[in-house]
Amino acid sequence: MTDILPPPIDGEPALKPVMPASGKPMATEGESAMGRDAERLSTAPAAPIIDIAQLAFTDASAREKTLPLHFPFDFDGVRHESVRIRRLTTQEVGDVMGGGSRNLDLYQAYSVMTGLPPAVLRGLDAEDGLAVTGVCSGFLPRLLKAAFGFK
Repeated sequence: MTDILPPPIDGEPALKPVMPASGKPMATEGESAMGRDAERLSTAPAAPIIDIAQLAFTDASAREKTLPLHFPFDFDGVRHESVRIRRLTTQEVGDVMGGGSRNLDLYQAYSVMTGLPPAVLRGLDAEDGLAVTGVCSGFLPRLLKAAFGFK
């Protein structure tokens, strides 16, 4: 099958490129739009630093669990024979929710809870993976359980 192409254009194109009259797009009184934006951004107040207290929970053991692995592994030069899983803080729940992003990743929440990257959690032996994600799922707050479709 051959492509049917239009005939070549002879001569000059009918449309000419549009050039700004002064050579400075949107220039007003000697300043460019880019200059105005840079000035506005340099004088804008910095985003506030969020202060998060490090709390000493009275029953810390209820907020975390350590699971021994049936199939230990090495990752980035570190031997992992167990996985420590902890509940999320309010700030961490907000970070996982991503400001309302529709691309929520359950393994990102599990990553925050365990300190292991999502790819490592997905790569665990199935028995260990089911045990780790089972504890993680039990530690999820109601908001995230609803967002991820847990009952």
